[in-house]
Amino acid sequence: MGKIDSQLDALAKHGILWDKVFSEKISTRIRVRPAFEQAL
Repeated sequence: MGKIDSQLDALAKHGILWDKVFSEKISTRIRVRPAFEQAL
């Protein structure tokens, strides 16, 4: 179980569904993030 799984479990306990959560594995130094822009 990774870090994101435990965070998703914690959110689920508050009624936030996994399909409503955006996550991506990308360096924070990268400025162009098309998946993030699409999620917004």
